[in-house]
Amino acid sequence: MGESSGFTDVDIRAENSQEVGRYPVSIETTAGDASDTLLLDPADESFQNDLAAIESGKTREDFFLKFGERLFTALMPDPVAATFRAALGRARGESKRLRVRLRLRPPELSALPWEYLYDPQQDLFLAISSNTVLSRYVVNAPAFAEPTAVTPPLRLLVAFASPSELPPLDIEKEREWVTKATQRAADAKRLELHFVDHLTAPALRSALRDVRPHIFHFVGHGEFDEGHGYLVFEDDYQDAQRIRDRTLREFFEDAPDTKLVVLNACNGATSAAGQAISGLAPFLVQRGLPAVVAMRYPVPDRAALVFAREFYEALTQETPTGIDVAAAAGRRAIYQDFSPDRRDWGVPNVYLRAEDGTIFAPPKAAEAAVTEKPAGKQEGGVNFSGIGGNISIGGDLVGRDKITKNK
Repeated sequence: MGESSGFTDVDIRAENSQEVGRYPVSIETTAGDASDTLLLDPADESFQNDLAAIESGKTREDFFLKFGERLFTALMPDPVAATFRAALGRARGESKRLRVRLRLRPPELSALPWEYLYDPQQDLFLAISSNTVLSRYVVNAPAFAEPTAVTPPLRLLVAFASPSELPPLDIEKEREWVTKATQRAADAKRLELHFVDHLTAPALRSALRDVRPHIFHFVGHGEFDEGHGYLVFEDDYQDAQRIRDRTLREFFEDAPDTKLVVLNACNGATSAAGQAISGLAPFLVQRGLPAVVAMRYPVPDRAALVFAREFYEALTQETPTGIDVAAAAGRRAIYQDFSPDRRDWGVPNVYLRAEDGTIFAPPKAAEAAVTEKPAGKQEGGVNFSGIGGNISIGGDLVGRDKITKNK
């Protein structure tokens, strides 16, 4: 609990309970602490109907106002809400933002779409307000040491998978929007873009080894089965190869440069893809990745482009920017550019270990972060062609089993 430059921290915790629909909840802020009981049964029929409406995309702005207030009232009963608003008022008076960190232990609560939280008294959605930054902190994840020193450009590896038996992914179109979204950062030499066009397990190993990406961004299908999330890669014959959560984490065990994973269910993917991706994200953080941004539901390409542009633009600035702050910029841009009737602005979920959301920093800033840390305290277009997958490093595609670099 504390403050970082321009931010005041707020931690909201919910704990396990033996009583259905009743959970201990507490808030810790620089303005004080409070605790009470969170009253919400996720299995309640009316609540399930609300979730079904979001999943189907049949929503209007007034729905999100009511649903968001329902979430807020549950998460923040009166003593908790009063403490939250006191912290918000103090932060505003100091020209700061609140960094709201959700630490929700019960899995049935952590699975809910808290990004739609709405405070009716302040008339603000916490995930898109200029006064707040909202993210999820994974309980029992390893402590995060310090930001990684990175001399620009950040290396971004974007991978697509479109198995023949699933709804097809227009890879050329997807590449086009990713390239467009990151063009400004790439032109400024702040971001280096790499692609894997048909992701297979061998292609991912090759790309992680040869590119050493700081960020891995997956666009494709996911599945959820018996409590486990799966990403769907391709095999050598372009059939589906399901990669479960534990297997996926093993790829990044051998990729120490990769600190951020972005999981994006492609437009046209089933609702199970979003469920799988939402389940994979906290698992990957709990197993050691510093940060994961997961798209809870598929979003239209135009909205995905807007989010990616704002997210990567914010993330690649000279001043270190937290993943949560970059994601908030992306969500806010979606809300501003498209209809507030749509669910799209609340789709990006941020899962973190870094207390201030910062995982990348220029070398000098990273060194300063290590030096200033209190003693004894731990803080929570390149194209490739790999086996069975096109990998390109730049643009000149040489073949399915070669790696080439763009000039």
